[in-house]
Amino acid sequence: MVSVIIPTLGRTEQCKKCIERIYETMQGFLCEVIVITEDKETQKALKGMCTLIEEGGTAVEKWNRGYAESIGSWVLLGADDLWFDMEWYKVFLNTKNKGFVGFNDLANYTGNATHFMMSKDFINSVLDGQFIYPEYKAWYFDLEICHRARKVGRYLYLEDCIVEHRHWNWNKSKKDKTYELGQSRINSDKLLYEKRKQKFDID
Repeated sequence: MVSVIIPTLGRTEQCKKCIERIYETMQGFLCEVIVITEDKETQKALKGMCTLIEEGGTAVEKWNRGYAESIGSWVLLGADDLWFDMEWYKVFLNTKNKGFVGFNDLANYTGNATHFMMSKDFINSVLDGQFIYPEYKAWYFDLEICHRARKVGRYLYLEDCIVEHRHWNWNKSKKDKTYELGQSRINSDKLLYEKRKQKFDID
């Protein structure tokens, strides 16, 4: 089973469409979608569609809260601005991996996937049992995870496993208050990453 974890805020219809697309692409396979939000409108709209955790916090706090409730053996780092190709999961199933699979998000790939799936075995053995290191707020944790996966020879990027990231950075959506909130945390997360990179000898 795959657990898809999605933190969201102020994007009710977008999140709803994302969830519907996940279910559409995973027909016939076991999947749970976990959404974490403090947004009352979104909570009301999504009731019955997914596992709903009615809590706020940073993006990382929400992802980790969702992970704590997940029951899948694989966990997907989700977001409400992702759009899943119809064949993404079949591509994943047909590829040998070592517990980490990075997606092609149709953006400017620079050697590290921004969204990915990890097995709980990988999380326990490589990431000290933590889905995302809680010191981060929204950014740069993905780089650390990718580097750690690569360091132990378990990083796999699947070009044909397409999960498009419709982020405003790539002119695929409009900048809203949620993006602005995330941007306000980028500098502190960058500094944290640089410190952790030295401490844990990450290339």
